Amino acid sequence: MCVNTPGSFMCICHTGYIRIDDYSCTEHDECTTGLHRCDENAICFNTVGGHSCSCKPGYVGNGTVCRGETHTRIHTHFTLSGHTKHHLPSYCMSRKAPT
Repeated sequence: MCVNTPGSFMCICHTGYIRIDDYSCTEHDECTTGLHRCDENAICFNTVGGHSCSCKPGYVGNGTVCRGETHTRIHTHFTLSGHTKHHLPSYCMSRKAPT
């Protein structure tokens, strides 16, 4: 959008657009520049004047917050002592690793 000023004019870009020269603006792609608020487990979709986020397959949420479809995850770590630790959300249990 350009407005007249005394002896000249000034162009201002609408929200979601960036100035490319003194006379014109272009749509800003937040997805390729990384200037979006999508979760790391979401896909960013560029739209005119903005963007949208959608959780990747296997995740649920609104796109800005995505969580795994399974709420209980077990993380297995093998320790130097030969024990296996299974970390659950609320506790940790330990057992001897198979040989």
